[in-house]
Amino acid sequence: MTGSLTSSVKNEKASDKQLETASDYEFGGESQLPRPPVLSEDNERKLWRKIDLRLMPILCVMYLMSFMDRGNIGTCAHNGSDDRVAD
Repeated sequence: MTGSLTSSVKNEKASDKQLETASDYEFGGESQLPRPPVLSEDNERKLWRKIDLRLMPILCVMYLMSFMDRGNIGTCAHNGSDDRVAD
């Protein structure tokens, strides 16, 4: 019993050493990525506006569909066809 405890402690110490040296490695090729562009305040505001105009309609439609689906399931369960909706 004590032999297995000491081996698990040794394994934990070995994994701690691996975690300490993991920062020496590069993950995901970050050094090969270009630097992000430096934007002026006006250009950054335009970029966020463009992102908002493209994402917000999609997100609103997704939210609406989710709300309608949730309401339909509740109505269906209320009307007694709960056994078919549960799947």
